[in-house]
Amino acid sequence: MNFTQYKTKEAFLKDYPITFPNIDNVGMLDLSNKGITDDDLKHIVELLGNELSLKYLFLYNNQLTEIHPNTFKGLSSLVRLDLSYNKISYIHPDTFKGLGSLKWLNLAGNQLTEIHPDTFKSLSSLKWLNLRDNQLTEIHPDTFKGLSSLELLYLYDNQLTQLHKSITEMLPDCSIYTNDNIEWVDDMAEEKV
Repeated sequence: MNFTQYKTKEAFLKDYPITFPNIDNVGMLDLSNKGITDDDLKHIVELLGNELSLKYLFLYNNQLTEIHPNTFKGLSSLVRLDLSYNKISYIHPDTFKGLGSLKWLNLAGNQLTEIHPDTFKSLSSLKWLNLRDNQLTEIHPDTFKGLSSLELLYLYDNQLTQLHKSITEMLPDCSIYTNDNIEWVDDMAEEKV
């Protein structure tokens, strides 16, 4: 499917309507398993503009490889965003800028090897973050700085062998799920090596 063929928001929403599946009147758009590429996603978000009714956006199992700056600009009402099981290897630090309402972010099953420390900085409402089943080899101690609302963090099934103890100090109310072999290290000890 070539999503760039859609020239108007109305034409796109006719074929892919925002649904309201529950009594809370929460708008959901499920574009999973559609073969969406990076260019398709950019075009779709441009078409949607400032769609305030859209709260849930599901994009799992597509062909996404990179998430560029301000990709989700205008979708400031998003509460859930599922980007799992794509081929994402890079997320620009400003990708999630403007998504202050986001509470749930799924990035599982991608090809991330690293995450810039500023990637999640604007997600102060985030409660649930899934980074499992990627190729992460290390996580900077400031990656989760400012995520004081975070309750669940999934990091298992990566290539991590160490995590900074300061992560648990930054996220005192968060349950962090990792592989059993993770070594928790002091930030200062690692800097001296």
